[in-house]
Amino acid sequence: MGTSYKRKAAYVTIGAAVVLLFRSIYGFYYVPKSLRHLPCVGYRELAYSIMKREDAATRARSVLGQAIKEKNGAFVAKFPMEWTVFLTSPRTIQAVLLKSDKFPKTYDMFHALGESSPFVKFLGIKNVGFSNGDDWKRQRKVMNPAFQRSVPVEMFGKLMQKGILAIEKQGYEVRALDFFERITLDSIGIFLFSFDFGSLDNPNSVWSLTYDTIRRGIKNPALTVFPQLDCLLKYVTPGRRHLDQCVTKLNNLLMEVAKEKRRQVQSPSDKLIPDSEKDLLTLILEAELRGDGSASDEELRGNLALFFLAGHETTASAMCFCLYNLAMNKDIQEKARKEVLEVLGDEPVDVRPDIQDLKQFRYMDMILHENLRRFGPAAMLLPRKSEEDFVADGILIPKNTPVVIDLNTMHHNPQVWKDPEIFDPERFAPGGEYEANGEKMAWLPFSSGSRVCIGKSFSMAEQRVFLSMLLKKYEWDFPDDSIHRDGIKMENFENNAPESLSFRFHPRY
Repeated sequence: MGTSYKRKAAYVTIGAAVVLLFRSIYGFYYVPKSLRHLPCVGYRELAYSIMKREDAATRARSVLGQAIKEKNGAFVAKFPMEWTVFLTSPRTIQAVLLKSDKFPKTYDMFHALGESSPFVKFLGIKNVGFSNGDDWKRQRKVMNPAFQRSVPVEMFGKLMQKGILAIEKQGYEVRALDFFERITLDSIGIFLFSFDFGSLDNPNSVWSLTYDTIRRGIKNPALTVFPQLDCLLKYVTPGRRHLDQCVTKLNNLLMEVAKEKRRQVQSPSDKLIPDSEKDLLTLILEAELRGDGSASDEELRGNLALFFLAGHETTASAMCFCLYNLAMNKDIQEKARKEVLEVLGDEPVDVRPDIQDLKQFRYMDMILHENLRRFGPAAMLLPRKSEEDFVADGILIPKNTPVVIDLNTMHHNPQVWKDPEIFDPERFAPGGEYEANGEKMAWLPFSSGSRVCIGKSFSMAEQRVFLSMLLKKYEWDFPDDSIHRDGIKMENFENNAPESLSFRFHPRY
């Protein structure tokens, strides 16, 4: 009797497991009835592209190419966990971004990862990038004045002078991503809370290695495709446990900094320091004291973590691609250098541009805009979820549907841009393609609308300073053995610059 009962129980358990497995697999292929009016991109194709580290531009052509030709560029895919509407047309994207209250950020991904996930533990879900409604407005209100007051052009120039010394020490042949990741890490640390990581001088400093472990660990492609795997990895892999330790270590540092800065801004002596010499965290806390908004210590810590990820690797990667495009197009490099010399002079001395100089780099701005179109640092924006049935440029988005704005696919869509794989800064000239087509949201590396990236001015100023000083000091091309001489060879599933990309610099004086 007992044996028979146990056997029956085992059969029931196995049967239930088979049913659950079938339902799970079936769910990846069964498009909900409410979304069948849109073309579908298969989960298997998307997952395979990411797992083999196919870059976003290639994925847009090979996996999404046919789907974006229909229904104004909108398509559906069950990725990574829910059936989601992806938007790639400027008009549908504009309809969503200008109605941000109807499309709040969704926390489904964070809930799936769980509170123990390094990604969730490091960034939290209460920072200005992820929060919604009153929480977002309260934080944004206190941060807007700080970002508007603080564009540290002088600091960027001083760091690039150190960078020039590093280029000389390396014999003028430099691994680009390593170089720019170090200089932008030092930049963001000083800008945020006056903390110098010192990675330009010592790339193996303890805090540089701690942060590097975190940013690499939370971008594991396997967790992008299968976020549920994290709950298993933390028990079986030493690397995952080390990642947890690094997150705790850096979180403690950021929390200590937030608390200490809060104490310092209440000191009378601190009020004698001009705003131009204060770090961002100090300006945020001073705005809070004036009643311009508020943020708890945990929110401040989460925002510092967010600003690290959003302002470090993205700018580093953008600069790598910019130097690549100018190495591939020597005529454009020379035209940009001519403009820089007209502004900064052609004397054989290093010159740090000031804020007024940056305003005169009109052709350089065209280069930076085109570089961010072709190699934008973010492949897509964070998911949103529709609060009601919504029609965007004739596309019905049902209530409670996750929505992703696919920036990279739009930036490479031949229905939006002429010859999108060609690097052509003239697209952004007065009267050029971008201005003529009238689609202002065809270029969105920093998003747009009320949720536009708060660090846009910081990033653009940083790129202008770095590029202008390099153009004045050097000409550059590829080493003879570079695999990128005939076209970039991407090495990751996102839009990050490849680690193998190197340049050979030739001093002009």
